[in-house]
Amino acid sequence: MLKLQTLDSNNATAALADFNPGQNYSWTLATAGSFTNPVGGFNSTSSPWHTTGFANTFTGSFLVAESGNSLVLQYQAVPEPGAGAWRSVGWECCC
Repeated sequence: MLKLQTLDSNNATAALADFNPGQNYSWTLATAGSFTNPVGGFNSTSSPWHTTGFANTFTGSFLVAESGNSLVLQYQAVPEPGAGAWRSVGWECCC
């Protein structure tokens, strides 16, 4: 199990100042010359997340992913209802 926790400069649990739960984020955890896994590849869903130490309110999900030669913690926001969808109103006139 991986524990996600937000801390202030005194290592006390605190909310992230500019965190917006409706926005996607990516934080680099580690970078190396290359990542290799003799077992058969990196699996971001293999470890459950314990998020009770994350002090901000959130509705999205966290995952660890590979990005080039880095492992990154990603936050994926839940899209707003209707986000990106075109809405149209039709008018009909019967004369």
